[in-house]
Amino acid sequence: MRSRNRTFLNPTTKPSDCSVELERKDICVGENGDDCNVTPDPLCKTTAWSDWSPCSASCDEGVRVRTRLFFYAEHEKRCLHINLQEKDTCVMQSCRRFIEINSEEICQEDKQSGQCGGSFPRYWYNSERSQCERFIFTGCKGNRNQFETEEECKQI
Repeated sequence: MRSRNRTFLNPTTKPSDCSVELERKDICVGENGDDCNVTPDPLCKTTAWSDWSPCSASCDEGVRVRTRLFFYAEHEKRCLHINLQEKDTCVMQSCRRFIEINSEEICQEDKQSGQCGGSFPRYWYNSERSQCERFIFTGCKGNRNQFETEEECKQI
């Protein structure tokens, strides 16, 4: 249980004079919905969350990820209830508007797989062959010439 109290600045004010909440109590809930009074297993201690990865999409909706690790990797099996990865939706500018403005420029960009550890199937427009080709994007440091589907790539 966590609580918060406050008082009126004017000492002559009575609680009945105002309809303001002076005390608030909330039930505290842990990370997995557990009661926060439960003592965590010290062998399941984790590092702090990493920074969020860049958005996996350069336009429209994508995913960003953050991770953490166990301090004691040898106890991983004991700690399966601990979440080591979080995903969050990210929304960039509209692809439709983006493509209309920059389509010719985008098509001339070389394929860039990125520099992160992810594995996201994507398509890029190979201007030398005049066709869309599949590649694996790692999740960051790519360019605009990447599309989630071959159909999206061909729309340019």
